Amino acid sequence: MEREFQTRAAICEALERDDRGFLLDGKRLPNPIDRDFWPAAEKAFEALLKRGRDGIKDFKTMVGAFQDEGKPFWSSLAASTQRGYKASGKMIVEMVGDDLPADLTTVEAQPMIDELGETPATANQFRAFLSRLMAWGVPRGYCTANPVEHTEKIPGGEPWVPWPNWAFEILFEHAHSTCRLSPCPPSSRPAPRRRYRHAEAQGRRNDYRRQSTENKEDGLDPDPLRLSEMDRSRPVE
Repeated sequence: MEREFQTRAAICEALERDDRGFLLDGKRLPNPIDRDFWPAAEKAFEALLKRGRDGIKDFKTMVGAFQDEGKPFWSSLAASTQRGYKASGKMIVEMVGDDLPADLTTVEAQPMIDELGETPATANQFRAFLSRLMAWGVPRGYCTANPVEHTEKIPGGEPWVPWPNWAFEILFEHAHSTCRLSPCPPSSRPAPRRRYRHAEAQGRRNDYRRQSTENKEDGLDPDPLRLSEMDRSRPVE
């Protein structure tokens, strides 16, 4: 009983907490009220001790070695790629940090991917990183094969693909004029000034009066609009 108490006291000292719960050396633990909490915590704590004592090659060690800033293959990656790999690596450590990569099977890897299925893009990025990590670990003694390459992707996580030129040509040819692209969105265009609209309307009225006066002087119908209507209604001889 005293030994168990000392072990659990040491586990409590090693625990870390975030907004989602408890972690032990990066491994995500179940809810403390669950019966699986202490068995998972003891397993993670034992792996922590072995890692420091025996140089055990578990997932946490492999992720750390893969993301070593001193390795050329890591430092040569783009900053955005490194950020994505670090996020996926953190999830792997939380899920199976104290497990051995050599023991991972395709059947075990697929649920890890499916668990992230609500966000297909994240799930497929996670799958891509896990596959690359396992392939990297084969020649370095962490595992003997890459079981992730036989897993399935989550549908819907494909990257965005821009329209080809022929699609734009069809749009410009058949779309209504109000639906066609403009140099800038309507919200960013300056609204017509009221004074300008008033001057435009006044100009149309002046043109109408001038045309009416000219028609009177020439003996024509004073209303050019009505005249045009009469012309349209007159039968063609």
